[in-house]
Amino acid sequence: MQYALISAAIMAAAATFVSASPMPQGGAFASQSIPLAINLNKSFSSLSASSSCDPAKLPNACINGGFSQCVGGKFIVGTCGTLKCFALPLVNSVGTSVTCDTPEDAATRMGFANVAALNAAIGSGGGGGAAVSTPASAPASAPAAPATPAKVIAPATAPAGSIASKSIPLAIALNASFKSLSAGSPCDPAKQPNACVKGGFAQCVNGKFAVTGCAGGLKCFALPLVNSVGTSITCDTPEDAAARMGISVGQL
Repeated sequence: MQYALISAAIMAAAATFVSASPMPQGGAFASQSIPLAINLNKSFSSLSASSSCDPAKLPNACINGGFSQCVGGKFIVGTCGTLKCFALPLVNSVGTSVTCDTPEDAATRMGFANVAALNAAIGSGGGGGAAVSTPASAPASAPAAPATPAKVIAPATAPAGSIASKSIPLAIALNASFKSLSAGSPCDPAKQPNACVKGGFAQCVNGKFAVTGCAGGLKCFALPLVNSVGTSITCDTPEDAAARMGISVGQL
Protein backbone atom coordinates (compact mmCIF):
# COMPACT_ATOMS: atom_id res chain seq x y z
CA MET A 1 0.00 0.00 0.00
CA GLN A 2 2.85 2.35 0.87
CA TYR A 3 4.49 1.75 -2.49
CA ALA A 4 1.15 2.37 -4.23
CA LEU A 5 0.88 5.76 -2.53
CA ILE A 6 4.45 6.64 -3.43
CA SER A 7 3.87 5.53 -7.01
CA ALA A 8 0.77 7.70 -7.28
CA ALA A 9 2.67 10.66 -5.89
CA ILE A 10 5.52 10.20 -8.32
CA MET A 11 3.07 10.04 -11.23
CA ALA A 12 1.47 13.29 -10.12
CA ALA A 13 4.72 15.03 -9.31
CA ALA A 14 6.56 13.97 -12.43
CA ALA A 15 3.76 15.29 -14.61
CA THR A 16 4.63 18.77 -13.33
CA PHE A 17 8.38 18.47 -13.91
CA VAL A 18 9.82 21.19 -16.06
CA SER A 19 13.12 21.31 -17.82
CA ALA A 20 16.19 22.42 -15.96
CA SER A 21 18.20 25.27 -17.32
CA PRO A 22 20.63 24.60 -20.18
CA MET A 23 24.14 24.03 -18.89
CA PRO A 24 27.24 25.74 -20.14
CA GLN A 25 28.89 23.38 -22.60
CA GLY A 26 32.52 24.14 -21.82
CA GLY A 27 34.57 24.23 -18.69
CA ALA A 28 36.89 21.81 -16.95
CA PHE A 29 34.27 19.14 -16.29
CA ALA A 30 32.26 19.06 -19.54
CA SER A 31 34.58 16.66 -21.33
CA GLN A 32 34.11 14.14 -18.51
CA SER A 33 30.47 14.71 -17.55
CA ILE A 34 28.99 14.66 -21.06
CA PRO A 35 30.25 11.14 -21.94
CA LEU A 36 28.95 9.90 -18.57
CA ALA A 37 25.50 11.31 -19.35
CA ILE A 38 25.47 9.81 -22.85
CA ASN A 39 26.48 6.38 -21.57
CA LEU A 40 23.95 6.50 -18.73
CA ASN A 41 21.15 7.36 -21.18
CA LYS A 42 22.23 4.40 -23.32
CA SER A 43 22.04 2.07 -20.32
CA PHE A 44 18.49 3.15 -19.54
CA SER A 45 17.25 1.50 -22.75
CA SER A 46 17.75 -1.92 -21.13
CA LEU A 47 15.54 -1.09 -18.13
CA SER A 48 11.85 -1.81 -17.62
CA ALA A 49 9.40 -1.36 -14.76
CA SER A 50 10.18 -4.93 -13.63
CA SER A 51 13.95 -4.40 -13.56
CA SER A 52 15.57 -4.95 -10.19
CA CYS A 53 17.53 -2.06 -8.73
CA ASP A 54 19.72 -1.02 -5.84
CA PRO A 55 18.80 2.43 -4.48
CA ALA A 56 22.34 2.91 -3.21
CA LYS A 57 23.73 2.49 -6.74
CA LEU A 58 20.92 3.74 -8.98
CA PRO A 59 18.20 5.56 -7.00
CA ASN A 60 16.72 7.20 -10.10
CA ALA A 61 16.56 6.23 -13.77
CA CYS A 62 14.65 6.89 -16.98
CA ILE A 63 12.28 4.11 -18.08
CA ASN A 64 10.13 4.49 -21.18
CA GLY A 65 10.82 8.21 -21.03
CA GLY A 66 9.51 8.52 -17.48
CA PHE A 67 11.34 9.56 -14.31
CA SER A 68 11.65 6.44 -12.16
CA GLN A 69 12.66 5.84 -8.56
CA CYS A 70 14.10 2.66 -7.02
CA VAL A 71 11.86 1.67 -4.12
CA GLY A 72 12.12 -1.70 -2.39
CA GLY A 73 14.40 -3.13 -5.06
CA LYS A 74 12.13 -2.28 -7.99
CA PHE A 75 11.52 0.80 -10.07
CA ILE A 76 8.39 2.90 -9.65
CA VAL A 77 7.92 4.46 -13.05
CA GLY A 78 6.43 7.94 -13.34
CA THR A 79 5.79 10.17 -16.31
CA CYS A 80 7.22 13.48 -17.45
CA GLY A 81 4.05 14.87 -18.95
CA THR A 82 5.05 16.54 -22.21
CA LEU A 83 8.74 16.29 -21.26
CA LYS A 84 11.05 13.29 -21.27
CA CYS A 85 13.47 11.82 -18.75
CA PHE A 86 17.22 12.16 -19.36
CA ALA A 87 20.51 11.84 -17.54
CA LEU A 88 22.12 15.27 -17.90
CA PRO A 89 25.77 16.27 -17.36
CA LEU A 90 26.81 18.36 -14.38
CA VAL A 91 28.88 21.49 -14.99
CA ASN A 92 30.90 22.25 -11.87
CA SER A 93 31.79 18.66 -10.99
CA VAL A 94 32.10 15.38 -12.83
CA GLY A 95 28.79 13.52 -12.82
CA THR A 96 25.18 13.44 -13.94
CA SER A 97 21.69 14.20 -12.67
CA VAL A 98 18.46 12.49 -13.75
CA THR A 99 15.45 14.67 -14.41
CA CYS A 100 12.67 15.53 -16.88
CA ASP A 101 13.65 17.90 -19.67
CA THR A 102 12.87 18.84 -23.23
CA PRO A 103 14.75 16.76 -25.84
CA GLU A 104 16.10 19.99 -27.34
CA ASP A 105 17.57 21.13 -24.03
CA ALA A 106 19.04 17.69 -23.33
CA ALA A 107 20.67 17.67 -26.76
CA THR A 108 22.20 21.11 -26.14
CA ARG A 109 23.57 20.12 -22.75
CA MET A 110 25.27 17.07 -24.21
CA GLY A 111 26.78 19.05 -27.07
CA PHE A 112 24.65 17.75 -29.95
CA ALA A 113 23.53 19.90 -32.86
CA ASN A 114 19.92 18.72 -32.62
CA VAL A 115 17.60 16.05 -31.21
CA ALA A 116 18.19 13.74 -34.17
CA ALA A 117 21.91 13.72 -33.35
CA LEU A 118 21.12 12.96 -29.71
CA ASN A 119 18.91 10.05 -30.76
CA ALA A 120 21.66 8.73 -33.01
CA ALA A 121 24.07 8.72 -30.06
CA ILE A 122 21.89 7.23 -27.31
CA GLY A 123 19.47 5.23 -29.45
CA SER A 124 16.23 6.16 -31.14
CA GLY A 125 14.47 5.54 -27.85
CA GLY A 126 16.86 7.86 -25.98
CA GLY A 127 16.44 8.50 -22.24
CA GLY A 128 14.90 5.14 -21.51
CA GLY A 129 12.91 3.83 -24.42
CA ALA A 130 10.35 6.44 -25.43
CA ALA A 131 11.13 7.67 -28.92
CA VAL A 132 11.77 11.37 -29.27
CA SER A 133 9.96 12.99 -32.14
CA THR A 134 11.95 15.36 -34.31
CA PRO A 135 11.01 17.54 -37.27
CA ALA A 136 11.24 15.65 -40.55
CA SER A 137 13.73 18.21 -41.76
CA ALA A 138 16.09 17.75 -38.82
CA PRO A 139 19.08 15.84 -40.24
CA ALA A 140 20.99 13.39 -38.09
CA SER A 141 24.57 14.48 -37.53
CA ALA A 142 27.58 13.77 -35.39
CA PRO A 143 27.76 15.42 -31.97
CA ALA A 144 28.60 19.07 -32.29
CA ALA A 145 31.69 20.42 -30.61
CA PRO A 146 30.84 21.91 -27.22
CA ALA A 147 29.83 25.53 -27.58
CA THR A 148 31.41 28.45 -25.79
CA PRO A 149 30.47 28.31 -22.10
CA ALA A 150 27.36 30.30 -21.31
CA LYS A 151 27.98 32.73 -18.49
CA VAL A 152 25.64 32.36 -15.54
CA ILE A 153 24.09 35.74 -14.91
CA ALA A 154 23.60 36.87 -11.34
CA PRO A 155 20.22 38.43 -10.45
CA ALA A 156 21.78 41.87 -10.06
CA THR A 157 23.20 41.86 -13.59
CA ALA A 158 20.59 39.88 -15.51
CA PRO A 159 19.13 42.02 -18.33
CA ALA A 160 15.85 43.58 -17.26
CA GLY A 161 12.92 41.58 -18.55
CA SER A 162 15.03 38.56 -19.50
CA ILE A 163 14.04 35.03 -18.54
CA ALA A 164 17.11 34.79 -16.27
CA SER A 165 16.15 37.96 -14.41
CA LYS A 166 12.80 36.35 -13.57
CA SER A 167 13.74 32.68 -13.05
CA ILE A 168 16.78 33.17 -10.81
CA PRO A 169 14.97 35.14 -8.08
CA LEU A 170 12.17 32.54 -8.14
CA ALA A 171 14.69 29.74 -7.56
CA ILE A 172 16.46 31.64 -4.77
CA ALA A 173 13.17 32.38 -3.02
CA LEU A 174 11.94 28.80 -3.38
CA ASN A 175 15.16 27.39 -1.91
CA ALA A 176 14.80 29.80 1.01
CA SER A 177 11.23 28.58 1.63
CA PHE A 178 12.42 24.96 1.74
CA LYS A 179 14.45 25.69 4.89
CA SER A 180 11.25 25.79 6.95
CA LEU A 181 10.07 22.35 5.78
CA SER A 182 10.40 19.00 7.54
CA ALA A 183 9.29 15.45 6.74
CA GLY A 184 6.13 16.07 8.74
CA SER A 185 5.20 19.37 7.09
CA PRO A 186 1.71 19.38 5.57
CA CYS A 187 1.53 19.77 1.80
CA ASP A 188 -0.91 19.96 -1.06
CA PRO A 189 0.18 17.89 -4.10
CA ALA A 190 -1.82 20.16 -6.38
CA LYS A 191 0.17 23.20 -5.23
CA GLN A 192 3.55 21.74 -4.28
CA PRO A 193 3.97 18.14 -5.47
CA ASN A 194 7.68 18.10 -4.69
CA ALA A 195 10.19 20.05 -2.64
CA CYS A 196 13.59 19.87 -0.99
CA VAL A 197 13.53 18.84 2.68
CA LYS A 198 16.80 18.82 4.64
CA GLY A 199 18.71 18.38 1.39
CA GLY A 200 16.62 15.44 0.21
CA PHE A 201 14.19 15.27 -2.70
CA ALA A 202 10.66 15.14 -1.27
CA GLN A 203 7.27 14.24 -2.72
CA CYS A 204 3.92 15.21 -1.27
CA VAL A 205 2.28 11.90 -0.32
CA ASN A 206 -1.10 11.82 1.38
CA GLY A 207 -0.73 15.36 2.67
CA LYS A 208 2.82 15.00 4.03
CA PHE A 209 6.28 15.04 2.47
CA ALA A 210 7.96 11.69 1.82
CA VAL A 211 11.69 12.43 1.74
CA THR A 212 14.26 10.43 -0.22
CA GLY A 213 17.96 11.15 -0.26
CA CYS A 214 20.08 12.36 -3.16
CA ALA A 215 22.71 9.83 -4.21
CA GLY A 216 26.37 10.47 -4.87
CA GLY A 217 26.82 13.33 -2.44
CA LEU A 218 24.27 15.49 -4.28
CA LYS A 219 21.69 17.72 -2.62
CA CYS A 220 18.20 18.83 -3.58
CA PHE A 221 17.71 22.33 -5.01
CA ALA A 222 15.20 24.40 -6.93
CA LEU A 223 17.03 25.49 -10.09
CA PRO A 224 16.12 28.36 -12.44
CA LEU A 225 14.91 27.70 -15.95
CA VAL A 226 16.52 29.50 -18.87
CA ASN A 227 14.15 28.88 -21.79
CA SER A 228 11.02 29.80 -19.85
CA VAL A 229 10.23 31.55 -16.57
CA GLY A 230 10.12 29.07 -13.70
CA THR A 231 12.06 26.51 -11.68
CA SER A 232 12.75 22.79 -11.56
CA ILE A 233 13.49 20.69 -8.49
CA THR A 234 16.21 18.06 -8.70
CA CYS A 235 19.39 16.72 -7.07
CA ASP A 236 22.57 18.61 -7.93
CA THR A 237 25.93 19.65 -6.48
CA PRO A 238 25.86 22.82 -4.35
CA GLU A 239 28.52 24.32 -6.62
CA ASP A 240 26.49 23.74 -9.76
CA ALA A 241 23.28 25.03 -8.15
CA ALA A 242 25.04 28.18 -6.96
CA ALA A 243 26.56 28.78 -10.39
CA ARG A 244 23.16 28.53 -12.06
CA MET A 245 21.78 31.15 -9.67
CA GLY A 246 24.81 33.42 -9.92
CA ILE A 247 25.52 33.25 -6.18
CA SER A 248 28.08 31.63 -3.90
CA VAL A 249 27.58 28.28 -2.20
CA GLY A 250 27.44 30.10 1.11
CA GLN A 251 24.38 32.03 -0.09
CA LEU A 252 22.33 28.93 -0.83
